[in-house]
Amino acid sequence: MSVLSVTVVRRQLGDAVSRLLYGFADPVLRSGRRAALQSLLRTDFAPPETLHGQQERLLRDLLAHARASSPWYGERLRDAPAAADFRLDDLPRLPILERSELQDHLDEISGNGQLRPGVRVATSSGSSGTPVRLYHSREYRDWTAAAFDRGYLMCRSFRLGMRRAFFWGSEIDSRAHRGPGGTVRDIVLNQLWFDAFALRRDGLSDAVRRLRAFRPALVVGYVSTLAEVARALDQPIAGLDGVVAAAETLTPPERTLIETAFGAPVFDRYATREVGTIAHECEAHDGLHIVAENNLVEVVDTEGRPLEDPMAEGEATPLIRYRLGDLARLGRPGCACGREGSRLASVVGRTSDLIVSPSGVLLHGLFFMRAFDKTPVQRFRVDQETPSRLRIRVVAAAGYTDEVRERVTALILGRGDPGFEVVWQVVDDIPLTASGKFRFTASQVRRS
Repeated sequence: MSVLSVTVVRRQLGDAVSRLLYGFADPVLRSGRRAALQSLLRTDFAPPETLHGQQERLLRDLLAHARASSPWYGERLRDAPAAADFRLDDLPRLPILERSELQDHLDEISGNGQLRPGVRVATSSGSSGTPVRLYHSREYRDWTAAAFDRGYLMCRSFRLGMRRAFFWGSEIDSRAHRGPGGTVRDIVLNQLWFDAFALRRDGLSDAVRRLRAFRPALVVGYVSTLAEVARALDQPIAGLDGVVAAAETLTPPERTLIETAFGAPVFDRYATREVGTIAHECEAHDGLHIVAENNLVEVVDTEGRPLEDPMAEGEATPLIRYRLGDLARLGRPGCACGREGSRLASVVGRTSDLIVSPSGVLLHGLFFMRAFDKTPVQRFRVDQETPSRLRIRVVAAAGYTDEVRERVTALILGRGDPGFEVVWQVVDDIPLTASGKFRFTASQVRRS
């Protein structure tokens, strides 16, 4: 049986099985996620005062938990108002939590929250140039998954259980889609998974054929990967309701390219591994709606002073006024879709170029982030100077040795392309771009 025939069979099985999952089994098998989604849908169009009241209650609960269970916050919050009396207006009185502090004091910040049943270790993608580890509770994972689901429901006529195709590549996410068990899981969830780290230019035509045979209602992927697939499309995808672009800054030219090639509107999603979905674009395409039920988002100036009305929900590792470091512009109140909550007009700050290897392997920026995961490197940048030459600059941390360089180089040559020449430099600092973004991969090679 051909690959395309297998894809058609998977589509037909997925359509049948997913109806049973989302209609009958889901409330039992994923009861926490379903309950969280129902709660998010109830407040989706809630007035600002309702959302602010909910945020204030959640913030008080988080402050009380942090004081009681975290030695770090027990000291940091010593002079803050009592949790029961805390108001949103008091938020600027709390110190900002920096990424470097979370890296260096994770266990002290988490306290006994990391010992709760169902807690898992999570690692951020490192899209800021500095990956971090933290702990996620089962409740956090349920609410994060529910926020993803509500975001998908913002995409025109898409409904849960309809076919989805993903162009994603994080090792954390991809491992669940491998082998027979992964295939069965994808059929049950009615989705088709393309490993963005394994895509090759000479394999894009096959990926496009599989995508057409699957006929997804929704496509989800990295901005740069979706742009590359868009260039390989000779006609739009029939029946497609929308494309969710995530993990990188979505520029107007990329939006136009993806919408034109796929034949469906693009919905921007702003999320991080640390706190899940922060904001998602709706069908009005006029900014991104903040997930106020999960996160309390502050946009602050360089001194940490709020420019407008951060907490992030999670009792395994409490994150209170956690600085993400991205640049954002606040949106105007109100939206044509009817939602009244706060919006972000735009988000910038994370960007990467797709690097094409000498043999045509497409290497997303997250490939390199994973290569540097758990290494004694504070920050890195990969520049593709020629089709075969990579220059890697690193800001070394304590414990950095030649063994680190050799291990990362072996991973790039082995899982990327043995045709690369890899040149290393240890530097004191890697500056941001003029726009304030951190560019962790950049290619000077012109696309043909």
